Amino acid sequence: MWTADSKSSETFYAAVLGYDQIHSKCGYDVLMRDHKWRAGIREIKDERQPQRWIPVVRVADPHAITQQVSALGGTVWISPENAPNQGETALIADPTGALLLIQRWSPAAKGGQ
Repeated sequence: MWTADSKSSETFYAAVLGYDQIHSKCGYDVLMRDHKWRAGIREIKDERQPQRWIPVVRVADPHAITQQVSALGGTVWISPENAPNQGETALIADPTGALLLIQRWSPAAKGGQ
């Protein structure tokens, strides 16, 4: 989730969905339950941006996927080269503007981590 008030969002979702741990790192809070990553909250500084959930999809190669986005009518908002974790993620939008974060996860990663 992107929000201008991460603490209120964390409190709400912890109560509603039963998250039992929150880990913070570099402006990103990971909401966990039973030691598994369930959701993440990033505080955005621009309050003009609407609060929104951004789905995350595991992919094998963010670079290969972003190379197809424009040709298929979408937009690359943040390329893998410009992502904070240097090549492991990208932020894309479909032709309607819906956002999707793609992230490389090793095939060995299990249990939502």
